[in-house]
Amino acid sequence: MAKPAPGHARAAALPAYAARVQNRLTKYLKPTPDNPKHPGYAGAVALVTMEGKTALHAAVGHALRYKAGPVELAASKRVVMKPDAIFDLASLTKVYTALLVLQLVDRGKIDLNAPLQKYLPEFSGTGQAAITIAMLLAHTSALPVGA
Repeated sequence: MAKPAPGHARAAALPAYAARVQNRLTKYLKPTPDNPKHPGYAGAVALVTMEGKTALHAAVGHALRYKAGPVELAASKRVVMKPDAIFDLASLTKVYTALLVLQLVDRGKIDLNAPLQKYLPEFSGTGQAAITIAMLLAHTSALPVGA
């Protein structure tokens, strides 16, 4: 008997995985033991895909549920979460940038120890010639705040 291709087993498991994600999303909207009046999260969006096929794209809860602090808005003022909601990732962009840069390193497109000027010639100024990509990723470049 022929074995299924490695990706086939994962693809077959995708609907069950998507259902588990949906259940977990719903669970997170329930009040927690530590805070019985409020859910663990106000709302969330999940996307489960494999090889271009979407098994789940769901939104649950609220995009806006609270005022400043843990003060709930009136139900009429709350904004329902939608699948196309845009989130402020704030400092998470650093994690994504590092991941993408390291993928380029893995492909031989970027050298972590090369000066940043090799890739961005316009990055110039006093002391900037010595700043490497690794220093930027590790936040050790000594660039002043706002530079």
